[in-house]
Amino acid sequence: MMEGIVRSVIVITIPIPWAGDTGKLMMEGIVRSVTVITTPIPWAGDTGKLMMEGIVRSVTVITKLSSLSPSPGPGIQVCLGDTVIVNVQNSFGVRGITIHWHGLKMTGNPYMDGAPYITQCPIGPHNSFQYKFLADTPGTLIWHSHVGYEEADGMFGALVVRRPLPSEPNSDLYDHDLAEHSVIVWHWYPEPSATLINNGFSSKATLYGAGLIINGKGGMEDFYGRYQRTFDTMPREVFTVAQGKKYRFRVVYNSAPDCPVQMSIDDHRLLVVATDSAAVEPIEVDSIILNAGERYDIVVTANQTVGSYWIRFRGLAFCNKNGVKVHQEAILRYEDADEAPPTTNNTYQEADREGL
Repeated sequence: MMEGIVRSVIVITIPIPWAGDTGKLMMEGIVRSVTVITTPIPWAGDTGKLMMEGIVRSVTVITKLSSLSPSPGPGIQVCLGDTVIVNVQNSFGVRGITIHWHGLKMTGNPYMDGAPYITQCPIGPHNSFQYKFLADTPGTLIWHSHVGYEEADGMFGALVVRRPLPSEPNSDLYDHDLAEHSVIVWHWYPEPSATLINNGFSSKATLYGAGLIINGKGGMEDFYGRYQRTFDTMPREVFTVAQGKKYRFRVVYNSAPDCPVQMSIDDHRLLVVATDSAAVEPIEVDSIILNAGERYDIVVTANQTVGSYWIRFRGLAFCNKNGVKVHQEAILRYEDADEAPPTTNNTYQEADREGL
């Protein structure tokens, strides 16, 4: 059942095929070579330019470069009890891959979990593997690569397992729960993660944060004096709402080492209804703090003047240290509002919230 309607089991097949195409990709403003995974999905395009924080750099993505952003990868939206089938083809020339289904229990089916060298061997170059599992854990989850730094370089996407509405806790608190209101907040470096992180570990350097992308969009500050600043020129992700309605947003976060973020929305309170897939007693707050791998489900009431409002993400710990102040914004836009961005400042300081 979904929204009270009895329906048959869904089987989802998502190819993640042939890798090895090279080109240039715009991610955080720096031009670098690119490696992409191409796919025969009908809407996949040819290799080209993609704006992710304005920096062109090597990435690892699911779909061939096209007008649709290949990172995050395809979202998977299923119902509790559905069978999910994902066919993965690895055409990397020299390395293996796995896909991990973060948050699923995999009860009685541990070998589908995607943990390399623990529940399975990595899928070897030019080999394929079929993941088949029951969607047994309702809530907001995520899928991502689990070998090396592939997930840090773009191989991830939303995974939502929905209950039938009559059995969904707190479903009476919102009007809409839309797939387009998945908010995937990912840490993003201006160079390949393997290069930066390995060098950081080997030199015992502190791995300060660099930037954030929200559903693949955002701009980059230049904290290191080595990169082009693109923060004011890159587009932001926009989430559209209708005045007077209440919306469930599903927020997923993955961070650099020791970089929690604080999330808030200008002039709007956040009603927390679930964390890490588990429903909670609803509580209204000004902001939430997310750590790596955490998910929050929040209800936002569109009760303000028609317009556009910043959705703010403010990095803490190593993302707020020695002059590094990582932050990023998306836009909450009401229907019939101008397409211009909010007029308020989008600085690190403006994102600071205290208490509830």
